[in-house]
Amino acid sequence: MKKKTAKKQQVTEAPQTAEFLITQEAARLLRAGKGTLQNWRVAGTGPRYYRAGKRVLYRREDLLEFAQASK
Repeated sequence: MKKKTAKKQQVTEAPQTAEFLITQEAARLLRAGKGTLQNWRVAGTGPRYYRAGKRVLYRREDLLEFAQASK
């Protein structure tokens, strides 16, 4: 049986001057749960994110753009 995998979002390198937020801070900014952000990552439908080892980071600018586009 083949396992269905979600389409992975292209992860690119962010500018060094960007302000990064951890998942908990991003969830607070978007007024969403941490689990919701995780589901969006898996589905490839949420805001752009970056990985630093095991840590998931979000640029504040990307979160604000995502929130604006979701209105």
